[in-house]
Amino acid sequence: MADAVRRMAQRVSIPVVADGDTGHGDLHNVVRTVLEFEQAGAAGILLEDQVTPKRCGHFAGKQVISVAEMVLKLKAALDARRDPDFVIVARTDAVAVEGIDAAIARANRYGQTGADVCFVEAPNSRQELERIPREVKYPLLVNMLSGGTTPILPVSELEKLGYKIVVCPIESLLVAGTAIQKLIRTLLDRGRVDLPAAEMMTFAQVKNILGLDEVLGLRQRLESK
Repeated sequence: MADAVRRMAQRVSIPVVADGDTGHGDLHNVVRTVLEFEQAGAAGILLEDQVTPKRCGHFAGKQVISVAEMVLKLKAALDARRDPDFVIVARTDAVAVEGIDAAIARANRYGQTGADVCFVEAPNSRQELERIPREVKYPLLVNMLSGGTTPILPVSELEKLGYKIVVCPIESLLVAGTAIQKLIRTLLDRGRVDLPAAEMMTFAQVKNILGLDEVLGLRQRLESK
């Protein structure tokens, strides 16, 4: 995961917030995860209160650790970070396990511990989405997962409710999966995949995104000096 964070952080010019799951284990694992993610170039990390190994936040059968244990994990993360601007996002999955009241209480406790942002995962209704910003007194992240348990609201509306960060975590994967299936179906049906320009990038566009002109022109630039 640290290697994946490093590759992404090196290629983009915007902050990368990386998903640290449960910290991948106990307190010492949290420390290592935070150190490696920060050194890899991430601007922040998400840590959650699920039992290890975790499940997707919108799957059934989740379990959460105690509030006290999560507080210790957050303290370990806060102690481990070297850059004070490295953002710690504390996520709770307690809505599905203990109910919305407990989830809100957990989020406030995590904020009191020092988490920079709180994240109540998988609210079940619009009413819960509206209630969380009213009762959690810390900056909030919200997850808009297509097909999940949480109603999807526009970013502008979420902002009015009081959320500071909105994530759409798997939509690029869903779109890419559909496009790949269509491509394979086209190959099977037509025996060729040269789709219209509106349906796929051109080879020239891909080379430009990858910066290949700079790579391929390196020798010529050096020889001309």
